[in-house]
Amino acid sequence: MNHIVLGKDKQKMNTKNNSITIWRIIFTYLILIFHFDNKYCITTGFDVEIGWYIGVEFFFIVSGYLLYTGMDKLAQKCHSGWDYFLYRYKTIYPYYLGAFIFSFIFYFLTKDGVGIMDMVKVLSNDFFEVFALHGIGLDDGWTYINNTSWFISIMFISGFIIFHCLLKWKHNFCNFVAPLIIMVSFSYLYRNMHGIGAVVQISGLYNNQALMRGLADMCLGIMAARLNGYIRENCKNTKWIRLGGVMGFVFVILCSLKFGNSTTDFLYVMILTVSVAIAFLPSENKIFSHKFIHKWSAVTMSMYFVHDAFRTFIFPVYLGIPKSLGMKLVYLLLYLLVVTGSAFVFEMVIQWLVKKVNAIVRRAVS
Repeated sequence: MNHIVLGKDKQKMNTKNNSITIWRIIFTYLILIFHFDNKYCITTGFDVEIGWYIGVEFFFIVSGYLLYTGMDKLAQKCHSGWDYFLYRYKTIYPYYLGAFIFSFIFYFLTKDGVGIMDMVKVLSNDFFEVFALHGIGLDDGWTYINNTSWFISIMFISGFIIFHCLLKWKHNFCNFVAPLIIMVSFSYLYRNMHGIGAVVQISGLYNNQALMRGLADMCLGIMAARLNGYIRENCKNTKWIRLGGVMGFVFVILCSLKFGNSTTDFLYVMILTVSVAIAFLPSENKIFSHKFIHKWSAVTMSMYFVHDAFRTFIFPVYLGIPKSLGMKLVYLLLYLLVVTGSAFVFEMVIQWLVKKVNAIVRRAVS
C-alpha cells in the first residue's frame, strides 16, 4: 500500500458519525467484565479461558489511529515528542490522578491497622505510578494501587515515541519502522509469552513487554488509518465493507470468550486492526450519531479509570464474593451499573476541579 496522507478535505468529513463510538462502549464493558471475572471466577465452571483483555488492544489501535489522522492539527501546537507528551499529559492526568486517589483511599480503608507511615511507604514505593510513568520499566513490575493504570502509562510513552517519529520521519516510519516494530514485538511475544493478556512483565529496561505491546498496537493503528484512507479514496459504497467490520468485531468477541491467553490473540489483533479501520468510515446510522451515545462513549476512559477500585477493593470487601453463580451474575450487573454511574459523576467532578484550579492559576499569575 502506498503512503497515504489524509488531506484536509478528508479531515473535515464527519468523523463522529460512525460506529467507533458504539465499539468503544462495548469493548470497555468487555474489559470490565474480564477484570470482574478475574476476581469472582464466573467462567470457571464453563470451561472457557475468557480473553476479553483483547479490548485493551482495541483501545491501543484506536489511539494509534487517532494520533496518525490528527497529525496535521497536532503538529501546529506540538513541535516535538515532548510537546505532544505534555499536551496529552495535561489533558488526561487530572483524571488519572483522581482515579489514583480514589483507589488509594479504598486501598487503605479496606485494610486493618494501617497508619500514616504505611501510606507514606506505599506512596514512596509507587512513586512512578503516581505520575503515570511506571511504563518506562525503571521499577519492579505492575503490582500497583490501580492495577489497570499501566495502559495509560504505556499510551503516554508510546505516543511520545510515535509522534516524534511521525513528525520527523513520517514516510520512513510508516513504511519501514512501524511494520518492523510490529513484526519484532509480536514475534518476540508470540514465541516467549504465547499470548497477549499477561504481557505486562518487565525484566530490565529493554525487556519491557508492556511497551512492546503498546507500541506494536499503536503502530497497527497507523496501518488502520492508512487502510481507512485507502477505502475512502477508492470505494464509493462502503455498506458491505462496514458489515465486514462488524463481523470482524463480533468474531473477535465471541472467539476470545472461549479461547484466551493463546497465540490466537495475535490473529484477533490483526482482525481488530482491519475492523477499526472500517469502523471509522462515515455512517448514516442515527444511533451512532445520537448525543447520548457520544456522551456515553466519552466517559469510557473514566469507566476504565474507576472500575478497578470497585472490583478490587469495594465489592469484595463490603459485599463479599458469593459462591452461587446466580448471585455472582447479580453482582456483575450491579458492578457494571455502579461503575457506569460513577464514571459520569467522576467525569463531572474532575472537569469542575480542573476549571477551579485553572481559575486560581489565572488569578495568581494576573
